[in-house]
Amino acid sequence: MIISLFRDLVANLAIFTSSIILINTIFSNASRLENFYAIEARIFPLKDRIIIGVVEGIVGSLVMLYGFQIDNSGVLVDLRHFSIMLSAMFGGLPAALITGSIMALFRYTFINNIDIPSLYGAMNAVNMSIGCGLIVTFVKSKRRWIYILLYCLISTSIMGIVLIDAVKTLIVVLAVFWLIGIMGAFFIYRIVNYLIKASYSQEKTRINEERLRLITENMSDGITVMDTTATILYASPSTKSFGLDLSKIKSNRDLMKRIHPEDIRAVCESFLGVIKTRAEMVTEFRWEYPVNNWVYKEMVATPVTENGKVSKVVLVTRDITERKNIEHRLAYLSNVDGLTGVANRRFFDQALTAQLTHAKQTKTDLSLLLFDIDHFKLFNDIYGHLAGDQTLKKITEAIEEMMDPSSVFARYGGEEFAVILPQNTRSAKEFAEKLRKRVEQLEITHLKTKKGIVSISIGIASVQHSINMLENDLIDLADKALYQAKNNGRNQVSVHKQN
Repeated sequence: MIISLFRDLVANLAIFTSSIILINTIFSNASRLENFYAIEARIFPLKDRIIIGVVEGIVGSLVMLYGFQIDNSGVLVDLRHFSIMLSAMFGGLPAALITGSIMALFRYTFINNIDIPSLYGAMNAVNMSIGCGLIVTFVKSKRRWIYILLYCLISTSIMGIVLIDAVKTLIVVLAVFWLIGIMGAFFIYRIVNYLIKASYSQEKTRINEERLRLITENMSDGITVMDTTATILYASPSTKSFGLDLSKIKSNRDLMKRIHPEDIRAVCESFLGVIKTRAEMVTEFRWEYPVNNWVYKEMVATPVTENGKVSKVVLVTRDITERKNIEHRLAYLSNVDGLTGVANRRFFDQALTAQLTHAKQTKTDLSLLLFDIDHFKLFNDIYGHLAGDQTLKKITEAIEEMMDPSSVFARYGGEEFAVILPQNTRSAKEFAEKLRKRVEQLEITHLKTKKGIVSISIGIASVQHSINMLENDLIDLADKALYQAKNNGRNQVSVHKQN
């Protein structure tokens, strides 16, 4: 008897296992639950609760077909209460009542004869349905599963005591029933908990993948994943900003063709540096898009390590053309005089330092011309500052036309200007005379000068390749020469003579 009882109750568990998997597959709402303890009947709509009640009622009825018959007493031992417990957990009192009613009808009508055991069995099914439904509804403890299990085991045991006369048989039946009941409840709990967690994880994964897809498809930054040989493994749709489908690129040469020749080395060194150092690197480069038009890109390369080695590199690339244009514009504005449009004092200081360094390294001559407009303060007093500004513009435009790429022309301050020439003293003096005459040719009226027109005075200081000189020293010498030109009557060129 014991072996048969065990065998039939194990068959009951197999049926329940199948039903649990079926229910989990049918009801996608279970994916909202994190685990078994999060089961709440209210998350399921009434329609689903009714379906749960019907399904579990059918499962419980099938279980009775594989139940253990005790002699000819009509007593049937099975695990039908699990159907009621599951129905109550997932569907609450309505589902439990539906399950219990179906099982009661089936037990009283189709199992054995219509007799007292069948009637008690049907009544117990309804009793367990009401009890389990009420416990699940009003008890919020995580131990609800244990509470409804005990209620069902005790209720069924009372029915056994009432219906089974033989004490020995009763003891064996109850012992096996309680053992299988407790083990089965634990087994069902583990299966349901596993399935709920799996569904929850799958749903979370699906949501995260959907979010990632939306991000990668709509973000402006391009995401590319490469292996250590720079072969593209993945390219987000946003990489269309590169002007080609990176996901179809097979050869790295196709990528190199689009990078500015001057930037290829920096890009390659950055990529290899990430693999070598396993540290994030940022690189800026120029990319050809469309044809014959260069845009600026910023690439952030991040290593992906596996077993201590870099296996992949994630590249996040964004277009920084607008930013670079702003930077260039700001750099230009910071080095340009706002009134005349020529280089300002800041740029002049940088250029003079660079030119002096170059002259020392190449052992060439360098000359500095300082000039200002004669009696310019009187000009502003007589003709007004607006006329003075226009005069500065006309003079700078005329002189700028005379400059070659190797020269630097800058506004030094007020009406004073400077010219850096990579020439010796003689050539610089000849050029200075041309400047002076060019200003005279403008014939800008100035009644306070000797000729009645605007003129300039120029001072020149030169440094030979054999002499080391600091920037301030050269400026001081040119300024002294300019002062000498003014003392000699203005509108002339004066050269500082080295001792």
